Amino acid sequence: MKTLTAIIGADAGCGSTMCAETAAELIGKNASVLLISASGKFGDDYIQNKEGCSLDDLKAALLSGSLEEKEFLRSLVREKGIMILPSVRDPSDADRYTGEAMNCLLQAADRYEYVILDLGERMDSPFLLRGAEAADRRYFVLTQQAKTLRRFRERKEKILDPLSINGRIVINKYRRSSILPSAKEIESEFGMPVCGTIPWLDSGWQAEAERSILFRDGRALRTMENIAHEITGKMKVRKTWKKNWMFRKV
Repeated sequence: MKTLTAIIGADAGCGSTMCAETAAELIGKNASVLLISASGKFGDDYIQNKEGCSLDDLKAALLSGSLEEKEFLRSLVREKGIMILPSVRDPSDADRYTGEAMNCLLQAADRYEYVILDLGERMDSPFLLRGAEAADRRYFVLTQQAKTLRRFRERKEKILDPLSINGRIVINKYRRSSILPSAKEIESEFGMPVCGTIPWLDSGWQAEAERSILFRDGRALRTMENIAHEITGKMKVRKTWKKNWMFRKV
């Protein structure tokens, strides 16, 4: 694969799945991309998955380290222009996957130009940690909630820092308020650059109900387009204060 990107939630409900699928769909317009839902959670928030496929279909092969390409490809779902390996059907089995199972999975996925890993918010799993370690790029999805920031601080100090796992921050459901930490304050606290904010959107729950990502909102889309451009290393378009178009590399 050309690039392996991990999208990691700081806490449950931060929006890592939405960010992962949005990035995959944007990249998939011009390149071969595979989205792996490795969060360990049941369900497919933004896809139909009529085939009923899941990571569980590969469990025996992954645990034995003998995954064949045909078996891997049969477990994928094609939807919205991208290939997807859906998450587990039984969350209770998620802890059985090992770090070696992740190595085996990524080796099978090597044929795709870009691979996006949705790792959810659990950082105590060897399977998920191995995915985070192996990634070329990592994006941590946070909100401004005090409990989310506290939990992420603890995970960073106890798990991420000892393993030298770092990355960039995306702040979801962002609101400008004097009682909430700003993007600069969050960036300073965690020592990671904030690469974008996704504003609080009233249409967020509606998007989940419709199984669609937030393409309809220009503000959210711009942030995710910037991330997609970062992942691919392509040129991106920014508008200057004079309202002239200029091209600039990420």
